[in-house]
Parts: sequence; structure tokens; C-alpha cells
Amino acid sequence: MSRRLFACFRGKKPSSSTSKPVSGNNSAAVSADVPAGDGPVLVQLFSSQGCKTSPAAEMLMSRLGRGDFDAQIRGGEDGGSGSPAMVLVFHVDYWDYKGWKDPYGSSQWTVRQKAYVEALNLDTMFTPQLVVQGRSQLNENEEETLLKSISEAPRFPSPAFKVLFEEAKKTDASLSFELVKCRLTLFYDYWPMNEVLEALLPKGMIVPSAFEMVGHIAHLNLRDEHLPYKRLIAKVVLDKNQPKIQTVVNKIDPIHNDFRTMQLEVLAGNHSLVTMVVENGLRFHVDLARVYWNSKLGTERQRLLLGFDQNDVVCDVFAGVGPIALAAARIVKRVYANDLNPHAVEFMEQNSVVNKLEKRIEVFNMDGRRFIKAMFSSDKGQKVTQVVMNLPKDAAESLDAFRGVYNDRYRDEGLSFPTIHVYGFSKAADPEFDFHERIRIALSEVAVDVKMRKVRLVAPGKWMLCASFILPKSVAFSRKTINCLVEERDN
Repeated sequence: MSRRLFACFRGKKPSSSTSKPVSGNNSAAVSADVPAGDGPVLVQLFSSQGCKTSPAAEMLMSRLGRGDFDAQIRGGEDGGSGSPAMVLVFHVDYWDYKGWKDPYGSSQWTVRQKAYVEALNLDTMFTPQLVVQGRSQLNENEEETLLKSISEAPRFPSPAFKVLFEEAKKTDASLSFELVKCRLTLFYDYWPMNEVLEALLPKGMIVPSAFEMVGHIAHLNLRDEHLPYKRLIAKVVLDKNQPKIQTVVNKIDPIHNDFRTMQLEVLAGNHSLVTMVVENGLRFHVDLARVYWNSKLGTERQRLLLGFDQNDVVCDVFAGVGPIALAAARIVKRVYANDLNPHAVEFMEQNSVVNKLEKRIEVFNMDGRRFIKAMFSSDKGQKVTQVVMNLPKDAAESLDAFRGVYNDRYRDEGLSFPTIHVYGFSKAADPEFDFHERIRIALSEVAVDVKMRKVRLVAPGKWMLCASFILPKSVAFSRKTINCLVEERDN
């Protein structure tokens, strides 16, 4: 919800008028022990240019703010210190769908109005709506009804901070200031997420303020110490990030299965894990219960794409729902994308249609090694210039599939030796050396000229790396294929 501003008041002699109680549970009500006073009544109007009855309400608020009704509100008495009413107007955005987009409309004000609708136990949102002193509301533009509500609204003490500017004397050009002690109450809606969690969680506990956003889903990765408070944490995350966030989940276990799906527990909000993500100007539909997505790799994917051009043919071995493959399809000649997970393949095909790229990409559902063998044993493989292997857990070990891929071809056929981009994890003291060694072992080739780069630190002491190299000719024509190595091992 949006922050609300609560005025600061100083105590004065209580007003002789009594306040009419208002029914309904108003969470924004000022604490009961604040004494009555002569402070202004806050009148808020929720309006929209897309609503035909809002202009009349705005005109009425304009007159109220100008002071046209001050004497009537005071019961016929003219004068007095300050205006008896304070006016705020907020333009909501939920009428924009009708065709006219209100230039002053904001989802922030829609959320603010929704908070009042809930606090006042109303059934729906509408415009124009007038909220008087946060305790009652009107949905009509009747002048008398509004003035009566303002007159009967509870009053609180006048603002506590006052600066007095006196006419400077010739001998003394100084200004005088008066500071008055006051009481300021700040409610839940005012405080940011981090400060609320810091106040609610045990002292000394690390505040879990960071989370990954996947469409409308906030993906937490809570530590063991947070688990007893997981639902409290999720509720605060949801409250402070609505309406952008509608679901809060936590990862239960690390990824162990071949489909790269995560076990997620819904902690707050709706239980739908189907969402849409926008990346590189493309829309991706994903279901976190059935497919893999990592928004944190968006920058790395963009870096990789910058190395492709219109003459490339790309082979994405572990494509998932297509964040690299579809983005590459807008740049290169052709893309061949594969994934073992049939649900990921289904979403990738759907996403290719949504983004109008289905004619530039061919999708496969195979094991990674089998896909590599199938591609490079066909005529398609001869044109491939870039191979992406973004499966950090197993990709390096899958490089053995390139051994002997051109054994059934002639060396002078004009074959393509693509650049391979392989990702991996390493917990070694020297992660680059460790990953390079694993690549050499998988290829059974010592002389592999590799460009190594650290992508990010995924956990303490655990790096994700990217290695890029051109497929060595000696590997492509190697007589030591996977099948040969399996036979040697079995013997």
C-alpha cells in the first residue's frame, strides 16, 4: 500500500462540539488518546478524467479548498485561524481501459483508494469518492451533505510546528522561530519493507530484503533461521510490493532433477505460478512449477547475445523456455533450440508464436548429447556457427558429445567449427583453472584455447563461469567417441 502522511498535532483546548461516531473499522484512524482540537478536516477526492461525474466533484473540491464554505463549516462564524478543511485530490487509473488514459492517473492512488475501501468495509471502488477525515465516505456531489460530514467529523489539535516571520526591525534583521513539542504517529503503511522486517524479526537476525521477481511472483531464498517466520516475512513482502507482486514463494530444496524444476512453497498471495516475464523486449510465459527461469541471468544473456550477428546460425542445447534462443532469433539467420523438459519445449513453442518468431526457430525435445549428435550428423550442423550450453550443473561433462561428430565426413568438406559457449559451477580455490580442466577432460584434448569469464558468485565460494572456445578440429574428427569410451570403461 502507499504511504500515508499523518499530520503532527499539538494539544490545545478541546473543542466544544462533539464528534459523531462513524461505523466501520478504519485502520487509518488516529489513536484514541489524541485530544480533540481545532485542526482541519482532511477531505480526499478519488477522481478520474475517464469518469463523467468526476468534474462536478472536482469543482466542489476546488471551492472547498478556496475557502468558499469556511463560514458554513464553522457554523456561521466568520474568521478563525486557518481553513477548517484540507483538500487532497487523487486521480486513479482503473478507468484507463475505456480508451482515454488519464495523464494524472496513477496505480499508486488506486492502491490508496483500495486501502480506504477495505478500511471502511465497502464492496467496490468507484469515482468520484470523497473520504472525510479517513472515517467516512460519500459518493455524491451534494454540497450540503459534504459540508455536514465535515462539520460532524472529529477534529484533532492544530499542526504543532509553526514558524513565525516577524517584520525585521531596522536594528535587528533576525527571524524568530517557535518549535512546539508534538506527537507523531506513523502507521504500518508508512514504513518501508526493510524497516518493518527489522522491527518484527528477532534482534540481530539478517533481514531477508532481497528477492527475485518473476512476473507477478516474488521468489525468496530464505535461510534456515528465517523459516519460523517465513509467512510473516512473505506477508510483509506482499504488502509492500502490491500490486506489482501478487504471489510470494520460497524455494524448499535445491534443483536435483533433470528438468531443472524447483520445489516452491507458496507463502502469501494467490497460488498461481503461471506468469509472464518481459526480457529484451520479448514476452515469455512460464510456469515455475514445471519449468526453469532465472531473472538474475538476464544481464548475462544480454552479454552473450551481443556477440551474435546476422550471419550466425545458433544451436541452443539447453534452451528452457527460450530466453536466449528467441532473443537470438531476432538477430541471426536461424536458431535450433532444444530442451529435455517437454513442458519447457511446450512453453518455448508458445513463446515463439507470441513473439512472432516461430518461422525463425526450430524446436527439439531431446537429451542434450543426443541433440548435439543429431544436429552435427545432419546438413543443419554444417551451418552452425554458435553453440550455447547453459546448464551449469552438467554442461561441461556433456561436451564429450562433440568428439567424433565429423567422423563420417571428409576433412576438406568446408565444415563449420562453431564457437561453443559452455557454463559451469566451480567451488575450487582457482575456479577458472578447475573449469578449464573439466573442459579438457570432457573433450579429451589438452590444447583447447578457452576464453574464461566469471559470471557471478551464486553462493559463498561457488562461482558460475562461462567458457568460450572454437571446437577443435582434432575433437570433431576424433576416433575416440563416447561409445568407444563407454566400451573401454566397461572392459
